[in-house]
Amino acid sequence: MKTNAANQLGVFNTSLNFNLREPKSRTSVIYAVVKVGQKQIKIPLREKILTCAWNARKQECNYLPALSQAENARNLSVNQKISDVKFCFQKNFMYLCNVWDCIEEIRNYIETATPQEVNTMGRHKTATTLINEAFAGWRDRGTAKESTVNQNKTTVNKFCRYIAESRKADSARNYLTSKALREWADMMCEQGTGARTIDENCKFIAKLINDFLGIKYDLGRVVYKNISHKVDESKRTEVTAEELKRIGNAENLNVKETETRDLFMMQCLTGVRVSDLPKLFSNDYAEGTEDGVKTLTIETKKNEISAYIIVNEKIETLMQKYAGKRFKHLQPKDTTAFEQKYNRALRALFAKCGINREITYKQQQGAKVIEITEKLCNLITSHYARHTFITQKCREGWSADKLKYCTGHTSDKMITEIYSHLSKAENDNKNRKQVVEEFKRVQGVATQEQSVSAQDADIIKEKKSVLAFLGASADEFIDVEDVDTLDNLIFRKYEKKLLEQGVSIEKIKEIYNGDGTVKERKKVLDTLTREMKNASV
Repeated sequence: MKTNAANQLGVFNTSLNFNLREPKSRTSVIYAVVKVGQKQIKIPLREKILTCAWNARKQECNYLPALSQAENARNLSVNQKISDVKFCFQKNFMYLCNVWDCIEEIRNYIETATPQEVNTMGRHKTATTLINEAFAGWRDRGTAKESTVNQNKTTVNKFCRYIAESRKADSARNYLTSKALREWADMMCEQGTGARTIDENCKFIAKLINDFLGIKYDLGRVVYKNISHKVDESKRTEVTAEELKRIGNAENLNVKETETRDLFMMQCLTGVRVSDLPKLFSNDYAEGTEDGVKTLTIETKKNEISAYIIVNEKIETLMQKYAGKRFKHLQPKDTTAFEQKYNRALRALFAKCGINREITYKQQQGAKVIEITEKLCNLITSHYARHTFITQKCREGWSADKLKYCTGHTSDKMITEIYSHLSKAENDNKNRKQVVEEFKRVQGVATQEQSVSAQDADIIKEKKSVLAFLGASADEFIDVEDVDTLDNLIFRKYEKKLLEQGVSIEKIKEIYNGDGTVKERKKVLDTLTREMKNASV
């Protein structure tokens, strides 16, 4: 913004512009630059913005759909402040006799319009208060599922507990930084927490700081680098048919143990997650029948897509047994409390049934990889039933791309890479069988097509011979390679000609005026064609 009022003041080339202090950073402070002749004065606006939203040509912040509603609202507030400073500059420059008085007026206006505590108010709050405030902002967006909110709330509680147990003062400077997150990650490594869990926890805390606290409280951007993943081996496996039989035949079970067994068996038979288990006992499903096979369709809570369950006698028996929610101890609910109670009951049941098979797996604890051996009765959870269901179906010959419709997966990748626990020999046999079946299918189709093609060629040749015998012009049929077209040609034009060639009137009526289907009439014509062909030879 330039002005010519300087002619009265003896000052030339006076202008007002707005620049970013660190245009290459993610965020930057914005300041006003007043240029008077060869001198320029920088006046901070005490506002920090995202550099990606700054439009240097228009001297304002852009509205970007990719930004959050709060960030765009802040950009609009900055634009209003820029407009007010421009107006202050114009107004004071027109009426002041000294340009330096004008600059002082602008400085005073900015200080009056921007309270000192805007960028420093976060310094008076503890890190615990700020991170809970950021979590509340993330939760209030309403874009996350309840289970995700609960999981991330647990992460925030862990971080707050880490702050409370540390010796340093509870402040943003000590804990809401990249260094503090790395220290928290190191502590979790020492405690034996898995690398994937550490990464998920730290990345969520970093997201809260960057998206909800960084600009508002003038905090620096937090960067977290993932721990290097050296193994990806789960301790989950299938429960074998022998172990399931032992549970199913167990005697002297109390009511709670019986309910635990029945719920686990239902999961093994249907493959549903524990979050969808309540639907099977509350009629929250759609029944259907396809080719005499009864099915249930449920909407999965995790992916919000349909899962299709083939109903057999065992499933119907369990559903009837607990119809009307007749559970005394383990009423299925989509809550963390129920899942934890159910898993504890499963471990107790497996221990009572003597299922002590040892499971050896590798686990990454921080940067270290260790090998662990534990008994199945100490590891078992409800999710093992889903692994069992999928592995059994794969062993029966189900393909992963079809099985995903039963389990409610969006792709077959999870089935092949995570859930299926077939041995190498079983996988080899299954793959070999599929290759042979595909070879036979393709070969059969090709053979059939060749057979049909050869047969059609013979029939076409016969039809053309009949047309030539009947005196048809070669131009009418020489380029025709379609049986129906040749038949229509005979039907349409050569009824009388057939009669002249000695074909009985009854035979002609049977072909042209018969009550039979077109297929039957063509069959009669085909027989006649062969007879006439032989007669013409």
